Amino acid sequence: MVVDLAASPLGGNVAASVPGTTLVTGNGVTVIGAGELPSAMPRAASTAYSRNIAALLTYLSRDGQLTPDPDDEIQAGILVTHDGHVIRPGGSRP
Repeated sequence: MVVDLAASPLGGNVAASVPGTTLVTGNGVTVIGAGELPSAMPRAASTAYSRNIAALLTYLSRDGQLTPDPDDEIQAGILVTHDGHVIRPGGSRP
């Protein structure tokens, strides 16, 4: 699943996204064009969400660089690919 928070009539972050639409690609990937999502959330929810994302990015980085670790329990739960490999749940490689 990919959620494009920048989906708009002018484009977004995902080539296949369409604003306000959920679609499934030929490879079975669900693409959600949710460009209106940030503005639709109340201020407190938006603030909490942004703090969580900032904390996650801080956790995932060292010296300003993203340093994914598929053996880390937290990162294994969110890591999709690493070093050109698709990561399975639990962080193991296929």
